[in-house]
Amino acid sequence: MKQNIKKKSKKMSRKHVLLIYPTIIGEIPNCIAQIASVYQDEGYDVTTAVNTFKKPLTNKDFIQMAEDCKADHIGISTLTYEMLLTYELIKSFKDLGYTVIVGGPHASTRPEEVVLAGADIVIRNEGEDTLREVCKFWRGESHNEDKEELNKKWVGRTDKGLKVPDEVTEKPSEGLGSILGITYYDKVKKEIVSTPARRRIADLGKLPKPNYDVFDHSHFSDEDGMVRGTNRIFTSRGCPATCTFCDWGVFGQRVTFQNISLIIAEMQRRVDMYGTTNFKIADDVFTVNKKHVDAFCKEVVKITPRVEWQAQTRAEFVSPEMMQQMKDAGCYLVNFGLESGDQETLTKMDKMCNVQQNTDAPKQAAAAGLKVYANLMIGFPWETAKHINNTLKMVYEIWDDVFLFQVSGSLVPYPGTRVYDQYVKEFPQFKDYWLKKGEFQKFGIQTYQNTANPYAVSTYYQRNLFDDSYIQDEAFFTYTKEYKKKVAEFVFEIGRHNLENIYQNNIIKQKFLMGVSKLSYYTYKIFPKLEMKLGGFLYEIVKYFRPKGKRANAEHVRSLRRGFGKKSQKEFISRRIAKSQNKASSLSYENWV
Repeated sequence: MKQNIKKKSKKMSRKHVLLIYPTIIGEIPNCIAQIASVYQDEGYDVTTAVNTFKKPLTNKDFIQMAEDCKADHIGISTLTYEMLLTYELIKSFKDLGYTVIVGGPHASTRPEEVVLAGADIVIRNEGEDTLREVCKFWRGESHNEDKEELNKKWVGRTDKGLKVPDEVTEKPSEGLGSILGITYYDKVKKEIVSTPARRRIADLGKLPKPNYDVFDHSHFSDEDGMVRGTNRIFTSRGCPATCTFCDWGVFGQRVTFQNISLIIAEMQRRVDMYGTTNFKIADDVFTVNKKHVDAFCKEVVKITPRVEWQAQTRAEFVSPEMMQQMKDAGCYLVNFGLESGDQETLTKMDKMCNVQQNTDAPKQAAAAGLKVYANLMIGFPWETAKHINNTLKMVYEIWDDVFLFQVSGSLVPYPGTRVYDQYVKEFPQFKDYWLKKGEFQKFGIQTYQNTANPYAVSTYYQRNLFDDSYIQDEAFFTYTKEYKKKVAEFVFEIGRHNLENIYQNNIIKQKFLMGVSKLSYYTYKIFPKLEMKLGGFLYEIVKYFRPKGKRANAEHVRSLRRGFGKKSQKEFISRRIAKSQNKASSLSYENWV
């Protein structure tokens, strides 16, 4: 059976690493592409094994790949999703004698847990420089020659907000004990050891280019030929905010920036090598630095052929002038993390913005001719029907300005977030939920986007309107009937808005899909698992007649409307832009002569 595997030529003297991304994904994971380049710089041959929708992989597949490529080391990237499977995989590799190194958000948040599961080394937080030193250690080379400088780093201050284990070594020791930013099992002391956090990489320009050639592109290619993942570009790292629902401790509050000339050169490289002309700026807050945005906009227009792009940011970091500048430089969509239209909720989630800013930002973007994608979150334990009603008021205020609202946003208390730490004692049912068997293993922001069979874990209305399943099922918190009823109203209003924009000028289809969604909703209320059991069963039959990797139709169409393809689909616009264009057309010279 052909595996999802891509090899590079191997010399007998070179070591080989297998890099694994176990969580199912639809695009090349940039974290693996970046780490692959570091390994290659350090003299390793690299093979990648990515669990994709077009080629789902099991633990058995990963183990077979390691044997096929004769891997010396195994690298695994972790999210808080299906962690029991990941831990089983680590144990299997250890039983076979492999050296296992683990990184990623979950490993950074729960490093001791990952080591107890069998990992030899956990690389915490930003990993490139740490991995280089680990590779040198494996080769028996000196990685910290200046002992005095190392001692200063050991006791020096860490970057603001950076996650650090509760207990770290007081001074460096030999071997792994002299590498900052790792957690490992010390075989001599017979205990888990964590070294202090490594300071963030200030000069992002020294990082190697992500290597997309160690992946099988056929598993990430869209029908239009775009290789997903090559469109994702980072111009900065980090976020200055401290939202309670986010695990911002992985990078802390320090924002570091890439050199603009290097960004443009990398985008041009991807245009030339992969034909990518529609980019997603994947920074947490692209507009946090006005000078950075200004420099980027002035240079990005020099790429040939001219590229389109979208970006994500926060409401308090934009202005009408900036939105227009971005539009003129090829931006077509801005993704705002609004989260709520209730001031109490914004304050309690430590959003550091207000309702007026959340209302103004989409209007400013739409006035500049940009599409707006807005993220909203519900399900916080303090919320009542009144809080949701206030958010709906904001939704109506920006109804014509927003092109699409995110269709998921039920709160998930991820480990490492303040909302988890604040409420886990009050709601002990979700303590260490990622270590519990059953449906807990599938909990994620959008469950149906993280599984090969989306119909087995979600209903029609959850895929088409808004996924409120964690609230209705009380997966993490308990809610009143009044609150759930108001959430249902919210779900249908968000769905109605999105259907009107996705299927513009097709009222019959809008009404039909809304009718089917309502039937799905009320069926779910009476028989929660009925549709999922039936839909999941039917999908297992018809999937052999569908194109490999084909997602749920609602998800596929929504992604295209957002511009996740080779082209941005500019013909689909928000009401505000349409009204503005119609007004301009009616006032044009041709209509007056």
